[in-house]
Amino acid sequence: ILGLLPLHRDHILWGKFAFAAGGALITSELLVVLSDYMLRLDWSMVLLHAMTMLILCMGLAGISVGLGARLPSLHQDDPSKIAAGFGGTLNLVVSMLFIFLIVVLLALPCHLYFASLESQRRGFAIWTEAEFRAWLALSVAVSVAIGYAATVVPMKIGTRAFRALEA
Repeated sequence: ILGLLPLHRDHILWGKFAFAAGGALITSELLVVLSDYMLRLDWSMVLLHAMTMLILCMGLAGISVGLGARLPSLHQDDPSKIAAGFGGTLNLVVSMLFIFLIVVLLALPCHLYFASLESQRRGFAIWTEAEFRAWLALSVAVSVAIGYAATVVPMKIGTRAFRALEA
């Protein structure tokens, strides 16, 4: 049915991405900001959590939509068999690796900094404020780069696969 529409398949793919990313982003950002507000966290931590959700939502939507377009299971009637197939399993593994990388990159500097604050009370310091800010800035930059790659690369792969279906 979608092939009969007077639209390029690229537009359908990017529309699906926008729907997936937008839906996930609205709900997750609301939940994260609300919970951070209820916990009375500092605005810098709220901003870091909001940015983390943005990176995760965009990357996961790109991975899912892009791999779904590249590895479609067109002959399967049962959705549970689609999710348990090669494409669904690959999507799960890549998504879990992506989540792990982003969370570790952004949580580790914060954890070490707050552990350092606790150790300062006991008489020895692990990190200074300047070292924490430098590591956090590096972690944010790497996370943004990984998030960008996780969004764009699978979508380009999926777009190429969709174009091949048109030809």
